[in-house]
Amino acid sequence: MPDYNEIKFGENEEYNVTFKFDDPQTGTGQYGEWNRYGVDHKGKDSSFFASPGLHNRIKSFKQGDSIKIIKRMSNGKTSWDVKKTGESTAPVTIDARTKDIHRQVCLKLAVESIGTKAKSNDAYYKEVRDRMRGFLGVLDPVEVIKDKFDGEEVEGEIPF
Repeated sequence: MPDYNEIKFGENEEYNVTFKFDDPQTGTGQYGEWNRYGVDHKGKDSSFFASPGLHNRIKSFKQGDSIKIIKRMSNGKTSWDVKKTGESTAPVTIDARTKDIHRQVCLKLAVESIGTKAKSNDAYYKEVRDRMRGFLGVLDPVEVIKDKFDGEEVEGEIPF
């Protein structure tokens, strides 16, 4: 991680942060294991070292997740209030396995939507293909548009 503004949590102060990475930087120092999280705080690249208690509360959050952290002190003991504050802004990607599953489900739906009385011929297969593409268009419209325009670059918007 590059140099960041270091966050030092004050008691009963609210810190709204958005994770910049899926996992913290980790290491071992003279005080034991440490976890350093890279975050966006007040529009600036920042970081903080999480105590074991805070780390256990936030380790499941991923890049793009926004949370509110409040450090509480009671009878000399520290506790952490952590609450997710927004939807993840991390890009959603679909891997090849997921695309294959989508194709299989859409093929099944296309065949079922025609019915069992249809005869297997070229017109039938064309209809299945067209319906399958229609179902795929619901799951991934940009990919279907690319197919229709022979792979031309499409910027996520329907060009008509």
